[in-house]
Amino acid sequence: MPPYSFLFLLQLERVYDFCTTPLLCHTISRMTEPVYIPQFFVLDQSPDRETFDRLKRDHHPTLTDTFTAQLDELFTISRPGSAADEQARKRFAEEKLQGRDPADCGVWVYYPWRNHLVHLPEEADFVAIRTSRNLYKITPAEREALSRKVVAVAGLSVGNGIALTLAQERLAGELRLADFDELELSNLNRIRGSLCDLGLPKQ
Repeated sequence: MPPYSFLFLLQLERVYDFCTTPLLCHTISRMTEPVYIPQFFVLDQSPDRETFDRLKRDHHPTLTDTFTAQLDELFTISRPGSAADEQARKRFAEEKLQGRDPADCGVWVYYPWRNHLVHLPEEADFVAIRTSRNLYKITPAEREALSRKVVAVAGLSVGNGIALTLAQERLAGELRLADFDELELSNLNRIRGSLCDLGLPKQ
């Protein structure tokens, strides 16, 4: 079982892609295709390292590694009263790394549809950073409760904005999108699609 919520990460990346090029409802409806399944690598596990090294060698993916900056942000979030204490910040990072190379810590996530590897902290730290700007719009307890909810969005002309916000703010554990229409030119005033997407199913 991957160390992250599979659907949450997948939603975030598909929604991110959708904001720039593809049609959200069309791409998310195809998430079960193998190409849209991210792969997770924990490098202190030997089989993962071998596969990870082979992936880098054979596919030359784009790498995004801001792991140390994420640890720095985590320190600021978790210890706001010590934000100016550089020694405390250094000790915090050392505790997280436990003498390991930063590249070997956390989780690497590979998105095959983008040929992109992203280095992220472990799940609890990832969630704390990713949702920190939600506080205290919702409490940590409410955030945890919402992460177990399934939310359905019926109708994706106006609903696409709702789905996007729910995914970005991690306000649901699973999104189910429903719209049996096709994208028309008149929909583009409220759907983040492109002219190249005309005629594609909204779902």
